Amino acid sequence: MRTLNGCLLGFTLLSHLFSSRSWARGNLTRDFKHLNLDFQLIKDEAKGKRKLKIDAWFGSRKTSAAIRTALSHVENLISGVTQGYRYNMRFVYAHFPINAIEIPNFLGEKKVRSCLTISYN
Repeated sequence: MRTLNGCLLGFTLLSHLFSSRSWARGNLTRDFKHLNLDFQLIKDEAKGKRKLKIDAWFGSRKTSAAIRTALSHVENLISGVTQGYRYNMRFVYAHFPINAIEIPNFLGEKKVRSCLTISYN
């Protein structure tokens, strides 16, 4: 059994389907029907917060690993909808960073493409 203590105010749980209400960054749903786990949204009486409780009955090592995986998926779902993600792309060649980028022969083109890059430290 594991619990998730997070901001679960705008989230609903229908059997194995975990979904969010419409946030500024969109809404997400995730289906955990393929996992043999019990999901429950419970309310903590002491603090008044909602928690996600995940149970597995007579589980093996794989089932225990699946609990943590499902919990991580839900945490990523919550943080993606509420805060969002920012991806940084870095150009490297043989583990050395590239500052000025010119791409000759991109998809067989004769034109040499150039990219503006932001310097980083």
